[in-house]
Amino acid sequence: MWILATLRLMPRLDPLGFVPVLAFLAVWAIGTEREAHLFGQALDPVVLAIVVRAWLQLAYNAQRRWRLLFSDVALTTAVPVLVAGFAAAAVALWVNSATVVQIAWSVYLMALGVTMVAYVLFAPGDLYMMPTPFARNDRHLEGAHLIIGAALILQSLCAAAMARWGSDAGWVLFVSLGHVALHLLTNWIVILWMMTCDES
Repeated sequence: MWILATLRLMPRLDPLGFVPVLAFLAVWAIGTEREAHLFGQALDPVVLAIVVRAWLQLAYNAQRRWRLLFSDVALTTAVPVLVAGFAAAAVALWVNSATVVQIAWSVYLMALGVTMVAYVLFAPGDLYMMPTPFARNDRHLEGAHLIIGAALILQSLCAAAMARWGSDAGWVLFVSLGHVALHLLTNWIVILWMMTCDES
């Protein structure tokens, strides 16, 4: 079937990109069995896990974009984002509240989704700078990023619902393995949509 054939067109995943997610799961699992302390205070395993994930994700993003370190784009956007991200993760350790971290995660995903939709609506010419595998595709650029933005917004709402009515374990699995699965599903939907547009 041609639908299954589209799986071969899926963007390749960088194995290093899985490291933050796997570390997140490992730190949380270990934290539920053994307490970690900072300045004499027991750290919530959810908080510690998400902070480790955030730091590793920021480091991963930085090494992917190291060529931009001395460009004007990096100085005005990438560097401030990295600094703010590391600082926010450090603040999360100090606050040490799983609820606050879960809310922050949902807000983060919502901000990503809304920003992407805003670029589609108001600045489509800048979509090539988006950190997505479809940013360099000249065909159907706006539609692809509209789908990705909508998926991030939906994922944010689902994460918030899981935090509100689910368990910590359920939330951890959703924002780790579920996040990867939804990322792959979204990419596949984008490819299906592009092929449908090309055939129509």
